[in-house]
Amino acid sequence: MSKNHGNHGNIIPPSSLRLCLRGFILFMMTLRGFALNSDESKNLCPNPDFKLGLESWTIVKGNSQSVHARRLSNDLYETALEMTAPETDGIQVESEPFPIAPLKRYSFSVRIRRIQGQAGASIHPSWLDRDKNLLWHEYVFMAALVGREWMKYQIEAIAPDKAEYARIAFWLPVGYACEITRVEFREIKPLGPRVSIDLMPELLDATQDRYTSLSLRIENRGEPVLDNIKGIILLPEGMYSRESLEFKIGRLSYSQSISMSFLMQGTPKNPDDVIKCRVTSSSDGKSVTFENSTKPFITLAREVKTKTRDLLPPTLPPMNLKLGCYYFPVMLDWDRYTGSIPLKCSKLY
Repeated sequence: MSKNHGNHGNIIPPSSLRLCLRGFILFMMTLRGFALNSDESKNLCPNPDFKLGLESWTIVKGNSQSVHARRLSNDLYETALEMTAPETDGIQVESEPFPIAPLKRYSFSVRIRRIQGQAGASIHPSWLDRDKNLLWHEYVFMAALVGREWMKYQIEAIAPDKAEYARIAFWLPVGYACEITRVEFREIKPLGPRVSIDLMPELLDATQDRYTSLSLRIENRGEPVLDNIKGIILLPEGMYSRESLEFKIGRLSYSQSISMSFLMQGTPKNPDDVIKCRVTSSSDGKSVTFENSTKPFITLAREVKTKTRDLLPPTLPPMNLKLGCYYFPVMLDWDRYTGSIPLKCSKLY
């Protein structure tokens, strides 16, 4: 007796099912790759690889003999801009202004290869206002012309609040030559709220209870505008001030800063105690808090009486390093140089 299992149609073998499933997964990964590439391919710079010759680019200094686009053979890239500065003058080439959005974070990069000379090609990304007037050069750097390999130079920057266009310029000094290609200007992930808090106390004298000054500088280094900024200076035990250590700032946009100073007295009870500054503000309707601290700068002097006959004669130090007699407070702005932000938002509600 035969059993009737019903009409199930053509049953797909397990091996074929696995192949179909694998093909579907690969297809979805390909679509995802296309989506990612489409996001990454939003290069705002016109004619970035010079495949259209000098279209959207202008020779500000030089001529068609010293600046021209050419095809490359057996190379990583198909086309490039060749710049050869004559012995009499340098070369400058600029892109047409292209639209950007203010208070957005962008990445700019370019590939440069040396042909002649060992100096550097100067690269100028700049921001323009609505009327295409120059606001400022965000950063100017020299691309070292060494070797015969392609070298990539890249920076990240935030467009100022009045910027509506960007422009890229290349300058080459007299007697040098190079190739340029793959000019990229892309919007990238925002940093979010960022603030630089710089505390600079003046010298404190541990032997006298006198007034000394504390300088404070606050700068907005993130894309969001900061509103309703409030701050307070917190002094360690043993130090005090006869004036209010609280302050208010209305509003700071990107790169805007404000400086102020406070008078303080005394010395910290614990040498390891620090002066703190806490800043709170509103960003996109949310409360954010930032904080930074520094140790008070104090010199401790002790009088030691020594008989003249017990004094040792002065001798030269066993090294060529010469030590000075004065202290020069220097603040190294690593934040602005590297683009990394050490002070991150500590609270977000």
